[in-house]
Amino acid sequence: MKKIAHVLTALALCVSLTSCLTPPTPTAGQRFSPTPVPYPSGTAASANTDVKHDFYTMSDRQGDIAALLFMGAGDEFSAAESYVKEKYFSALKDKWPENVETAEAAAWEIYLILPKYKGTTVTVHELDSDGNAVAELVSTENPVLLKCNVSDITPSAKATIRFKGVETVFIPFISLEDGSVSGGDNVYAEDCAKAAKGVG
Repeated sequence: MKKIAHVLTALALCVSLTSCLTPPTPTAGQRFSPTPVPYPSGTAASANTDVKHDFYTMSDRQGDIAALLFMGAGDEFSAAESYVKEKYFSALKDKWPENVETAEAAAWEIYLILPKYKGTTVTVHELDSDGNAVAELVSTENPVLLKCNVSDITPSAKATIRFKGVETVFIPFISLEDGSVSGGDNVYAEDCAKAAKGVG
């Protein structure tokens, strides 16, 4: 009798455990789904997608965080402005980015600095004749219209672009050697003044 009692007790325990481990059967119209498990950080599913500005249409080169467009010197600006409005900003209201901030340091050459992603910081410092930063002209997440470099030899401004862990520092100028626009690492550079004249 004791053996039978032990066997019955063991069977009862097995039935009880089985009912605990078996998922409940959904009733009509009811659906059970497993508890979602978050992806570990760093996986493709959790990767942070960077939001690009709507005005940034000039280059999608991987690694770039900003663009530097040379808009000419003196009276060349008007033609370069018309060129970029049609080529890059035709879909924007007024064909120009909103909230463009202006910075001036011994103005002659004109550059348009465009952050690629939202959250990018553009900081511009004025330089003295020895290349030392003497004043911060602007620090913003908006585009910057920079007027600088009255001298072809001595630059008067320095730009710093920061996005997340990436920082690039450069001095905008036109190379006397080959006429190219000098930007920096991770910066797309284009001579829009030359393009506006139809010069290849």
